[in-house]
Amino acid sequence: MGGVVVTILVCTTLLGAGVAVQGSQNGSGISVFAPENRVAPGQETRLRLVVANDGSGTNGGSTLSSATVEVGDENTPITVLSNRVPVGTLPPGTQQSVPVRIRVGERATAGEYVLPVRVTYTTDSGERTVLRYVSVQVERSPRFRVVNTTVNASAGETGTLSLAIRNAGTVGAFDASVVVNSTDPSIRFGNNATTAETSVGEWFRTDTKYVQFPLQVGPDTDARNVTAQVRVAYDTRTGERRLSDPLYIGIRPQTKPSFAIRNVTSTLRVGDTGRVSGRVENTGNRTLDDATLILSPSNGTALRPAETQFPLGTLPNNSSHRFGFDLDATNATNPGPRDFTARLTYRDGSGVRRVTDSVSVPVRVKPRREPFVVTATDANFTVDSSGTLRVRVKNNAGKRLSNVTARLLVSDPLSSDDSESYIGVIGPGNSSSASFQLTVSGKAIPDRHPVAVAISYETPNGDQRQAGPYAVPVNIQRQSGFGSSLISVGIVVGVLVLGGLWWLRRR
Repeated sequence: MGGVVVTILVCTTLLGAGVAVQGSQNGSGISVFAPENRVAPGQETRLRLVVANDGSGTNGGSTLSSATVEVGDENTPITVLSNRVPVGTLPPGTQQSVPVRIRVGERATAGEYVLPVRVTYTTDSGERTVLRYVSVQVERSPRFRVVNTTVNASAGETGTLSLAIRNAGTVGAFDASVVVNSTDPSIRFGNNATTAETSVGEWFRTDTKYVQFPLQVGPDTDARNVTAQVRVAYDTRTGERRLSDPLYIGIRPQTKPSFAIRNVTSTLRVGDTGRVSGRVENTGNRTLDDATLILSPSNGTALRPAETQFPLGTLPNNSSHRFGFDLDATNATNPGPRDFTARLTYRDGSGVRRVTDSVSVPVRVKPRREPFVVTATDANFTVDSSGTLRVRVKNNAGKRLSNVTARLLVSDPLSSDDSESYIGVIGPGNSSSASFQLTVSGKAIPDRHPVAVAISYETPNGDQRQAGPYAVPVNIQRQSGFGSSLISVGIVVGVLVLGGLWWLRRR
C-alpha cells in the first residue's frame, strides 16, 4: 500500500491531475516520441512529436478520436509556445506527427531535458488522458540570426542584397557558407538563379559576418515586401556537416528614383544663343550614383542645344545641384513657351546605367532682338567728293561680344576703297565707332543715299555670327564754296574781256 502512495505522489507532482495518473497506468497502447529532438540555446523552432496507437493496452485496439496533446515545460529552460494541439483520429496501428512550437532559453545549459506530454482522446468507453514523456537534447551549437538586411535595387533593376548575420550560439562553426533562396519568382540572384551561396569560412561565437549577393528585382515588386530564406551550412568541431534552421528575411526593393526641376531661368532669344539654368532636386529616398541630367527639346523645335547632358556626380536624396545648358535659338524658332524633357541617368547597385522617367520643363523663348544698333555720326558728302564715313555701333545683345568687325556695303554712285573697320570688344550696352572711306561720283544726285553696314562678331561661347545689314543714310549735297566762286570769277573775267574788246574796236 505504501508503494502505491509513493507512485501516486510522484505522478501528481509531475502532472498535477489524477485523471492523467489513471491514463498513464492503463493506456500503454499509446506512445509519444520526438525523432528529431536536438535544439540549441536561444532557438525557437517546431518540435515534431509522433503520437502512435499500437492497438494494445486499455484501449483494446480501439480507434482514438478527437485526440490532442499538451506539452509541459516545468523546471526546464524550454518554453512551450503551443497550447493544446489537435492530433485527430488515430486508428489502431497508425501514428500522427504533431508540431509543437518551443523556445529554448538563451542561457540554457547543454544537456537532456524531459518534457511531460498529456494525450487526451475519446473511445467508446469515454474520454481518457494518458501521460507520456519525451526528451529534448539541448546542444552547444552555433545559432545564426540576421541582424540587418539592405537592398540596393529598385523594381526592374539589378543590384545587391547585403546581409549582416551574427552567430548567437554557444560555439563557433567551421567551413561555413551562407545560402539564400528566393521564395518569390520576382526575386532572382546572380544569373537569374533562385539560389545563391557564398563562403564565409570559420565563424566564431558572437561574430557578425557581412555577405552580399547579386540581386535581380522584377518590375512588379515596387514597394512590395518579398520573403527569402537564409540558411547556414557549416561543419561542427567533430567534422559533421550540418544545416541551420531556415531564417526568413524580407526583401523590400527601393522605390524608383524621382526628381524635380526647380528655379528654371532662360536667356533664350530668337536668332541668338542663350542658356537654360536651374536646379535638379533628388526627391526620392535613395542616393543616385554617377547621375547625369539629360535635357531634350520637344520634337519639331528649332532650338539647337550645344550639349544635352549635364553631369551631376553623386546626388544624395533630398539634395539638389545646379545645371545649365547653352542652346542656339535659330531664326526659325518661334518666340514663346517651349517644353523640354528632362531625365536622369544613374548607376544602379550593380553598376548598370539606368534612366528615370521623364519630367516636363517649360522654357520661354524671347522675341528676336538685333544684337547691334548702328547710327551715322559723320555722313555728309558732296557730289564728286571723297571722305570718311563714321558710324556708331552699340552692343544691344546684353552680353560681351568680341572680334566685332563692321563692313560697308555700297553701290553706284557710291564706292569705297576701304570698306572694313575692326572694332574688337564691345561690352553689353556700350558703343564703339567705325570709320570707312567713301567716294561720291560726280554723277550723284544730291539727296539721301542709303549705305549698309554688316557686322561679324563672336559670342561668349565662341560662336561666330553675322548681324545686319543695318541701313545708314548718307546725305549728298551740291557742290558749293570755292568751286562755285571760281566759276563766278571766270564768268566776270570773260564779261570784262569781251567788254574791253568791244570798246577798243569802237575807237
